[in-house]
Amino acid sequence: MNMLNILLFAPPAEGQEAGGLMSFLPLILIMVVFYFFFIRPQMKKAKEQRKFREALKKVIR
Repeated sequence: MNMLNILLFAPPAEGQEAGGLMSFLPLILIMVVFYFFFIRPQMKKAKEQRKFREALKKVIR
């Protein structure tokens, strides 16, 4: 299976079998993109906010 077939979600050419892992590759790539562009930054922001609140508690006391 060549890269163009994978990128275009095209079925394999005649005489080729669809690989089990290769059929999930687009889904895996989408999950990786979501992790790095949405989930990871949100986790980082939440961690910074938690540190900020803890620092405020120390200052108030």
